[in-house]
Amino acid sequence: MALIPSGSYFAGLLAENPVLKAVQYSLTGLAVAHVFIVFLVTRDILKRTNSIIYQISCILVSAALPIVGVFTYLLIRPSRTLSDKNIEHTLKEILKNMPVVSSDEPIEDDIGEKSSEEEEDTKELIEESKLEKEEFSLQK
Repeated sequence: MALIPSGSYFAGLLAENPVLKAVQYSLTGLAVAHVFIVFLVTRDILKRTNSIIYQISCILVSAALPIVGVFTYLLIRPSRTLSDKNIEHTLKEILKNMPVVSSDEPIEDDIGEKSSEEEEDTKELIEESKLEKEEFSLQK
């Protein structure tokens, strides 16, 4: 009969006293939360720097000091991720290679004005469309 599992594998680990059992459950929950936070810190520091020494020291600080370590990490971590730095570097390269527009020449003045050739083309298109409409109405 002892070989058949009863479903309560960890029943011998927990105390019979309800207060002690509650303390054991809460400590287990805190331990799980601590491991989760250490994983979050690990994931975050890997995104922020390539320095192995800095990564290991941040992970150890957050693991060794359960609550204070996380806040210490938040104070000493780099402010930007590696992808943010890469994007900024790429944008600087793009902007450096772009031509510079002279500030003496107004750009907005050219937008609303049409050349005489464009006006003539527009008038011709309007006249052609009127002729097509007249031809269409005569065909009916």
